[in-house]
Order: sequence, then C-alpha cells, then structure tokens
Amino acid sequence: GTGVFQQAAPPTAKITAIELSEDAARINRILHAPAGDEVVSSSLEDWVGWNPQKFAAVVGNPPFGQRGAFRQRDLAMGKASIH
Repeated sequence: GTGVFQQAAPPTAKITAIELSEDAARINRILHAPAGDEVVSSSLEDWVGWNPQKFAAVVGNPPFGQRGAFRQRDLAMGKASIH
C-alpha cells in the first residue's frame, strides 16, 4: 500500500515495504523513503526468492482472493486456490 503500516510504526523502526502495485509503491516512496524506508515494487513471493535479508518481525496484509491483473505473476507458484 501507500504506507499505513509505516505511519503507525515507531520512528526508530527500520522498514522494508514490499508493494505489488507499482503506483502504490511510487506513492509510498514519495511519502516514506525520505525517512529511510526501503520500498520495493514486487510480489512478496518474487522478492523473498532472491533477497537474503533477515528480519526481526514481519507485518503484513496479504491479498486474499483473486489478485486481478497481478494474478499472472502468481501462476508460476501453482494453480492452487486459497479458497
């Protein structure tokens, strides 16, 4: 998203935000990159596949249900339904 979790985080938190929508990631960068947050435009599934970083905590709001146009990125993960 555009950074609601980031706005609620303590000011000392080091944040890496993963956003599927390039438009939302762009807005998030404008709002939160100046504070030092890293904002990545990617699916979480793609990002964790190549990123070796380790985190003390993960907070998320996963997309439940069909992901519209973004669903094509998920097809490589399999055809299993979450329902």
